Amino acid sequence: MLSTLLIFSGGCQSGSGQGERTPRHGEIQEWADYGGHQAARYSPLDDIDRHNVKGLEVAWRHRSGDFSDGSGDWTYTSFQVSPLMVDGSLYYCTPFGRVFALDAETGEERWVFNPEVKNKRSGLYPALCRGVALWRDDENGDGPCHRRILYGTRDAELIALDADTGKLCEDFGQAGRVALKEGIDGAKPWEY
Repeated sequence: MLSTLLIFSGGCQSGSGQGERTPRHGEIQEWADYGGHQAARYSPLDDIDRHNVKGLEVAWRHRSGDFSDGSGDWTYTSFQVSPLMVDGSLYYCTPFGRVFALDAETGEERWVFNPEVKNKRSGLYPALCRGVALWRDDENGDGPCHRRILYGTRDAELIALDADTGKLCEDFGQAGRVALKEGIDGAKPWEY
C-alpha cells in the first residue's frame, strides 16, 4: 500500500497525529504554488537546519490507497505529486486522479474528490498526478468557489473544485469540468 509520509513541524515540535494541535513557533510559510513561491522549490524558513534535523519525528501519515502494480484495473502508478499548503490545508492529487484536502497540522481528511477516471490503462507511462493549482477570486470575498483547486485528469478533463468543500464549481465549464479533447480530431486515448 502506498504510504504518503508528510512531515510538518512548527519549530521542530511534533504531534501524535491524533487530531491534537501542535503549538506553532515562528513564521508559517504557505506553499500556494507548484514548486513554492515563484516555483523556486525553496522555503525561506530556517527553524529546521543541519543541527536539529536529526530530532524530527513523524507528525502524521496519510494513506490514500491509490497504488497499482499494473496487475489489476489500473496501469502501474507512480507517486510524484507536489502538494500545496494554503490557509492550514494541504492539497494533493493521487495517481487515480483523486484530490485530498488535509489539515496540515494533524493530517485529518477535510474532504476528498473522486473524478471517476475511466482511462485507467492507456499509454506507455505510469498513472500519476504531479499536482494541483490554487486560484483565488479576491474580488468576490468568501462565496462558493472563491478559492478553487484546479487540476487535469487522465481523461483529459480540467476540473475546478471549491477549495473549502471539494465540491465541483458549477460555474466552471460544464458543471465544474472542461473536456480538453473536445473538438480535437484523431487523438488517440493514450496521447493524453
